[in-house]
Amino acid sequence: MEDKKGVKKYLKKWFPQNPLSYFGWLGFLGVFGLLLFVPNMVPFLLCFSFFSYRNTIADELFWNNVRKAGTRAFCCSFVFDVLGLLFLIYRGFTCGFERAVFEAGYVTIEEGLYWQYEFVMLFFIIGLELLLCVFSISMMRFKKREKKLLRGQE
Repeated sequence: MEDKKGVKKYLKKWFPQNPLSYFGWLGFLGVFGLLLFVPNMVPFLLCFSFFSYRNTIADELFWNNVRKAGTRAFCCSFVFDVLGLLFLIYRGFTCGFERAVFEAGYVTIEEGLYWQYEFVMLFFIIGLELLLCVFSISMMRFKKREKKLLRGQE
């Protein structure tokens, strides 16, 4: 029996009580994005904020707050991405871009089409940043409200 308690203690030391903190490791994708100059990966730096939940007890109220914050974040990001894509569709129909031309192993596109591709990437990057920011801010507000209620009960 002693052996099992020791293993359990060891696992608790290395693996926190709250599984939400594992998303913090995604922050290293953002570090790689900075090192490799890949702008699509830079928003993952915001994932380091998930490490702050390492010692938070994952009770029913916490998971309810995670659901609320996740729903808010998803809705905000979804609306932003849909509006951005509608703008790009409108821009694509009104500008009438030429097709890409393949010559001797190179691809030639006009400047307007290049910027259209850049806008698509930009909308998805901002959408990911918005998702992570809204989730983090919502969770901070829920935590602050919970602490305020606990102080009021004392």
